[in-house]
Amino acid sequence: MRSSTNEFQKDFWEKVGQRIINRRKQLGMTRDQLSDFLQITYKGLSQIERGEHDCSVARLIQISNILNLSLDDLLFGKHELSEHELEQIRTARGRIDLLLENRTETQLNSIYHVLLAIVSYMPLD
Repeated sequence: MRSSTNEFQKDFWEKVGQRIINRRKQLGMTRDQLSDFLQITYKGLSQIERGEHDCSVARLIQISNILNLSLDDLLFGKHELSEHELEQIRTARGRIDLLLENRTETQLNSIYHVLLAIVSYMPLD
């Protein structure tokens, strides 16, 4: 019985990790960017994405908020972005890129920290 429980948990976390990878890529986000938003190391995120490290509820909420994905979808994989939603995200990213052009490193660092604070506490729609 213990072995099947461990296999279930391993399979569960591998699927959650794959959903994180898929959504991150859908949003055009790199592993470096997501690990920065989560304030964890690249290696730590890599372990989560491979299902080698489970997450606390707080971390799952943080990931779901950053990826704009409900906990239900993150844990059980029910929602996929429509092409329209993906296009809206691409458009928003393009606008953000334009706003960030020609900014100094200090300005970009300040903007990053402001965005990090906003995204970390932003509720899902």
